[in-house]
Amino acid sequence: MAKIDLIIPSLGNKFIDLRDSLPGNAYSWSWERSLSEIKYLAIHHSVASDTQTPVQIANFHIQSNGWGGIGYHFVIAKDGVVYYVGDLSTARANVAKLNEAVIGICLIGNFMSGRVPTEEQLNSAKVLCDFFINIYPDLPNLNGWDSVRGHKELSGQSTTCPGDNWPLWKTKIVSGNGGRK
Repeated sequence: MAKIDLIIPSLGNKFIDLRDSLPGNAYSWSWERSLSEIKYLAIHHSVASDTQTPVQIANFHIQSNGWGGIGYHFVIAKDGVVYYVGDLSTARANVAKLNEAVIGICLIGNFMSGRVPTEEQLNSAKVLCDFFINIYPDLPNLNGWDSVRGHKELSGQSTTCPGDNWPLWKTKIVSGNGGRK
């Protein structure tokens, strides 16, 4: 079992590691992968209430999908808090046939019918993506902001994830320096 600890200073107290406290296994229920396999930051939405919690998502993935733990690496709440929920060393369950190549980032909420993430969620998503693209040294094949993709942009399956208006709010994640001044 690998365990990759992270510190993301630009998120400050909005970064919380829940890997040891979530239901299921955050470290080894799926297969381990080399960080050099990662090519994309896959953005998802939880398709549920914006008050949903990482624990509720983990329980749903375990009970309804039969998985051994939560399917994402990060979950971003309505207030912009980023939860580290699945170890980066594992492939998780994000994009069929590409799980080894993605870091899964789920924004809590249902972004269909004109609904969009909060500004806090978008800013935290931008900061998190900026960290992996520009700061974290161990991802040699994550090549710039074009690596940020909605689930539906990577999936060979029919999905509307991360929402029917993803192109409108994608630019708020990829259009800058991750909130750094």
